[in-house]
Amino acid sequence: IYTLSLHDALPISIHLGAGGTGSIEGVGDKRLLGAQLTNDGTLTIDALLLAGDGAQIGNRGQLILVDGAAIGEDTAAGGGASLHNDVDGRISRAADPQASEPRTAEIGLALESEGALDASNSELDFTASGVLAGATTATSGALRFRGGHYTLAPGAELLISRVLIESGELQVLVAPEAHQVFSYEISGGTLALDTAAELPLFGVNLSGGTLTGQADLALQGTMLWTGGTLTGTGAFTVRPSASLTLEGAGDHE
Repeated sequence: IYTLSLHDALPISIHLGAGGTGSIEGVGDKRLLGAQLTNDGTLTIDALLLAGDGAQIGNRGQLILVDGAAIGEDTAAGGGASLHNDVDGRISRAADPQASEPRTAEIGLALESEGALDASNSELDFTASGVLAGATTATSGALRFRGGHYTLAPGAELLISRVLIESGELQVLVAPEAHQVFSYEISGGTLALDTAAELPLFGVNLSGGTLTGQADLALQGTMLWTGGTLTGTGAFTVRPSASLTLEGAGDHE
């Protein structure tokens, strides 16, 4: 097992080869500045990894984020850092066996994910910007969007229990037949549903922010609307077996 301890301003390139196992862990921030980290093996992150000065992280193997881990941008060292999950790569989550309760993990770098992303039985936060175009799974788990602009691209295949939008914008372009999202929870920011064909909705909780888009929407489950704005250019149809509930003292726009 290779333990990669990244400290301030290491202008190096690191390659973890196929079949190799490595980890980035320990107390204190780890910094990757102006360098490239490429993973073809199994790399576990159990720390705060900050990337800056144009640093590039490429994943073609298994990239595992332990509870409490984060990949973020070192703003003091300049921008331009990014994370690319290759079509053969996989980003997944893992519990911290020493923690008393589950914690989220975070990706706070510009993200391009063509490969698999799996946050099942856990939570993964997105706080920068990016495109998710591969198989994206969070069964009994959640993806939380907190800032920036993210796109669920047409080629993505979604199997997600909960999608939470707190700030920023999430645009959904996924084909309806590949769209298995069982609950959208919008408390801030914007959820833009822009699919070309009618999109089924199985569960929606709109308490703030904006639900909008060009798609025709078909509510097939339950929607609770306690605040925020519902708008868009497509039709909104409540199927006979579905229910739409308006609650709260404020306006529903």
